[in-house]
Amino acid sequence: MKKQLTTLLLVSAMFSAHAQINDQRPGQKQQEQPKSAQRRAQRQEMMQSLNLSEDQKTKMKAIREEHATKMQALEKEQNITVKQYNDRKTALQKEMRSKREAVLTTEQKSKLAERKTQQAAQKNEQFANRMNKMSATLGLSDEQKKKMESLRETHQAKAKSIKEDATLNNQQKKIKLMELKKETQANRKKILTPDQLQKMEEMKKKRQAKNPSGQPKG
Repeated sequence: MKKQLTTLLLVSAMFSAHAQINDQRPGQKQQEQPKSAQRRAQRQEMMQSLNLSEDQKTKMKAIREEHATKMQALEKEQNITVKQYNDRKTALQKEMRSKREAVLTTEQKSKLAERKTQQAAQKNEQFANRMNKMSATLGLSDEQKKKMESLRETHQAKAKSIKEDATLNNQQKKIKLMELKKETQANRKKILTPDQLQKMEEMKKKRQAKNPSGQPKG
């Protein structure tokens, strides 16, 4: 059961480009954020790495079109609450991911798992680099470094718990993840001194000035 859940999460991460979480009711447009565009590009790259056969591509297209038809029908529903809409949308997305998982071979699923492991390692390396830079710029003490690392581990554990909570729909998960982010940011500020907070804010402004769109460079 745990292995099946892991596979579903991997498939979800790769294919959710066509089933992104939406804050709004049908008919309202939402501009794609830079980070969302970056994740979409990563998913497309991962999709290409699987080398799907023509038959698999055909099946994937049929699944996507079926999902789109069901979503269109859902969007025409007028006598439902926002929660009911989000619950049904989440159910349709889970149905689509399950069908897509069935199309993949064992080898392709293993490749997805390998990519996830690689991405996790890359994130850990990026965090270590940021910590080293922050430590040098802000003059973090060893105790502060330990607290920052502990805070990150706590954040990751809570985020994982939220993402795997089957009682929540996607919109509820998004809200809880946003609340968790704010909580982590508030706790991070408690670790730093007023002078360090000021320096960190200056670093943030410089980053935004160099890359106002938030898009990754290169």
